[in-house]
Amino acid sequence: MSTEVIAEITEFFQSYPEQCFSKGHGLLRPDDVPRSVYYIESGSISQYDIAPSGNEIVVGSYRAGDFMPIAQALRPSPVQFFFEVTEKSILRLAPIDEMADFIAHHPHISLYLLEKAYEDTECLLRRLSHQMGGTALSQILFEITDNARRFGVRQTNGDMKLSLNENEIAKRVGLSRETVNRTLKPLKQHGVIKSGASGIVICDLERIEDQLASSL
Repeated sequence: MSTEVIAEITEFFQSYPEQCFSKGHGLLRPDDVPRSVYYIESGSISQYDIAPSGNEIVVGSYRAGDFMPIAQALRPSPVQFFFEVTEKSILRLAPIDEMADFIAHHPHISLYLLEKAYEDTECLLRRLSHQMGGTALSQILFEITDNARRFGVRQTNGDMKLSLNENEIAKRVGLSRETVNRTLKPLKQHGVIKSGASGIVICDLERIEDQLASSL
């Protein structure tokens, strides 16, 4: 989609004041009916469910330039997941009815949302294929490569910096943090990745992609 459409969406949200939210702030809970659409000026939001075991299962992430929840802007209904701020964030809140009117009067925005929906669906199906038929390694590598493709920041030395850390990977794949750490240990020892509390640094993305492809 053209940069003009992105600029148009950004301009729409610029008419609403900035609001600052601290890490851990809960925006929505299951069965809440949103009154606003949240546009991320900076920071990030996590979309997750809670498994019967009590563990959080992350099903979606939103970064600067994203807005959510989309489904409720198109059709008023309760959300089915928790939405929580995962780092200090600046958001702009547009009333649901005003966002719905904006979409209705701009068909090209609807096309943009449809494209995003297909992209997100493809990502979910790929994740599901790894969950159903993959190993712990393939599940973890998928999350790393998907995050690198969508949110990675290229460093001056060519490395790829991710805000995703091992604890967050564990929440996405339904494994313990200890299992994630143990599975990634050989990659760390060979200098393919570096891992810390602030996130993961990929030193050889091509090697990770090749290993993921060979694990299918």
